[in-house]
Amino acid sequence: MKKFFKWLFISVALLVALAGIRWAVASDEERSMINDMKAYVVYMYEGLRHSIDSSYVMDYSRVHHYIDRAIELSPGRENAYYSKALYYNMEDGDNSRSVGVYKAMCYKGVDVPYSTYMTADAYDGLGRYEEAMLYYKMAGKSYGEYLDTARVDTTFAYSQARSIKKLINERLLYIDSVSVELKQ
Repeated sequence: MKKFFKWLFISVALLVALAGIRWAVASDEERSMINDMKAYVVYMYEGLRHSIDSSYVMDYSRVHHYIDRAIELSPGRENAYYSKALYYNMEDGDNSRSVGVYKAMCYKGVDVPYSTYMTADAYDGLGRYEEAMLYYKMAGKSYGEYLDTARVDTTFAYSQARSIKKLINERLLYIDSVSVELKQ
């Protein structure tokens, strides 16, 4: 039995050492992804703990720490931004803080067509239709440019862009009709 625990201890020690070596040579992109995953695990843990004990007050400070670290390590990686906006939206129940994250993505040049669309959608959800219309138009232009340059229309990205462009046009028509009704 002693031999088994000694072997187990040595195995675990080797695995920890190898993981430490791997972390030391990991790129910033990989570290960013790891921090993004840590944020997700902590977020799930907080939610699970609250569902078990409803008197438990959820604390998302570690989630935000990991997400901010992920963005710091790889500012061009869009998944960390989307995660941050999603966590804000799920915490608050509204899009007010998510708008700031999406706008930061737009201005940093991260996934511009989709981030402008998400900014417009967040403004739309807040009932701020003038800002929504502005960002919907910007997103429509970005997606239009993408559709013009993409020659092959069989790709998944092309079909996604085409469907989002259609959604943008529908939302613009709706906002236009709502703003006309509000003016009357």
